[in-house]
Amino acid sequence: MKPFFNYKSSLRQRFTFTTLMMLVPLIILVAIQYSVFNRTITHLNNVIEHSSLELTNIKQLQHMTHMAVMVPHDYLMYGEVIERDSYAAVSGKVTTTINTMLKVMAGHPDEIELLEQVDQLWQQVDQISLTILATTNPVGNMALAVQMESLDATSHQLVQTLEQMFSIVTLEIAEESEDADYLRSIMIFLIIGGTSLSALLILWLNRSLAKVIVKPLCCLKDAANRVGDGNYNTCLSWQRQDEIGELSQSFDAMTGFLKSAHEKLELLACQDGLTGTLNRREFDRLLRIEFSRAQRYGHKLSLIMIDLDHFKEINDKYGHIAGDRVLRVFARQLEKAIRDIDQFARYGGEEFVLVLPEVGSDGAYILAERIRTLIAGTNFGEPFGEPVNATISCGISSYPKNSTSEKEMIDNADKALYQAKNEGRNRVVCAKADYSEDLSA
Repeated sequence: MKPFFNYKSSLRQRFTFTTLMMLVPLIILVAIQYSVFNRTITHLNNVIEHSSLELTNIKQLQHMTHMAVMVPHDYLMYGEVIERDSYAAVSGKVTTTINTMLKVMAGHPDEIELLEQVDQLWQQVDQISLTILATTNPVGNMALAVQMESLDATSHQLVQTLEQMFSIVTLEIAEESEDADYLRSIMIFLIIGGTSLSALLILWLNRSLAKVIVKPLCCLKDAANRVGDGNYNTCLSWQRQDEIGELSQSFDAMTGFLKSAHEKLELLACQDGLTGTLNRREFDRLLRIEFSRAQRYGHKLSLIMIDLDHFKEINDKYGHIAGDRVLRVFARQLEKAIRDIDQFARYGGEEFVLVLPEVGSDGAYILAERIRTLIAGTNFGEPFGEPVNATISCGISSYPKNSTSEKEMIDNADKALYQAKNEGRNRVVCAKADYSEDLSA
């Protein structure tokens, strides 16, 4: 059934049309009804728009604080000085966002109190992060590791406080929706106070209004609750051109931004920033999954550990920018050489690992040789008019041939890689079943 009120008209126009249809004895009643309704809807729109803006700012702040905390992590792991500039840019945005939110949340004491706690926690995070980034030679520094634990604990507390703010804002939207339901009850009560015929007319008109106003607000409340629970795929997609339609568009834009930010956050958590490959943490997770699957079904599993030969000399001779390019080009070449089900990651520095499901040591050796030949013939650029070339050394371990656990598989591949380097580099070495005994001998 087509709605009585046209969605293309504004809420004010719809209500004005309703008042014109009232009987003369109920003009005063209708005027009061209109005033209450108009003020409530305007207030509700302002509250929800304000809350939507707060939700967006909170999620932005969560994303940026996570980015800020990741910089000291990367600096502690790799010791790259460029992380200091990255941190300065991100921390500046965090401070600006907090100051903006303090202005936006004026008049909301509970939220201001939590935001002040966030500001204090951020100052602690910022102080610890600057201390870590100011330290030279951070890799392997145990004192910095202790500070990193303190940084993680403080950042976790900061995230929890932001989540609490998010819950409060979501609750405000729910409470305002309840006020809208209360408004509907008052309107019905006023209608019943008129004559029988007029009361039936007013009831019919207001029920029509309820279908196009109160019900969408309830839907908006439910949608906001779903977003608060982490369902960022929530989308209203209302084809309306009134105030509620504009509000739904703002809500969809907000959830779209939150979804994009969440996806980027998940991607950053498992991706190496320089090469775009998986990082060490994601590799460890995938290896556990593949190793468990291989054990469960009795399948083969191989691991290739790859190291770029003399990479430090490339950095020293051509500069770190050229070195970074070598790593990126190597990652692209490696991606072309493997299957879709194979996984590779940057293990650290110039070292990469490749996981080959359902592949034994022979197949892994053939693939490693093919990759070695491919890399040896690759031109990694000409920074000074001179082509940059590189070679690789590979160590292979396999399950169940010479490894019975994930750790043993990594250790055997690393030992095989070490042997390849000792034998002159630019070669592939497979771990043996009794590899550890040969080394001790």
